[in-house]
Amino acid sequence: MRVAARLIQALGASCIPGVSMIITNRYIPMNRRGEAMRKSHSPQRWRLGSGRSSEG
Repeated sequence: MRVAARLIQALGASCIPGVSMIITNRYIPMNRRGEAMRKSHSPQRWRLGSGRSSEG
């Protein structure tokens, strides 16, 4: 049961970077897109890198 719950959790978490790129490309004007991607993706990368070291 726990393994199934973790798989569902991982599937949801793996969708976040893709969805943020789709939202950025669809709703942000071209001249501001680079800045928006930088602001939305840098916290995600920080969480991915720090999550591995903070796990027990």
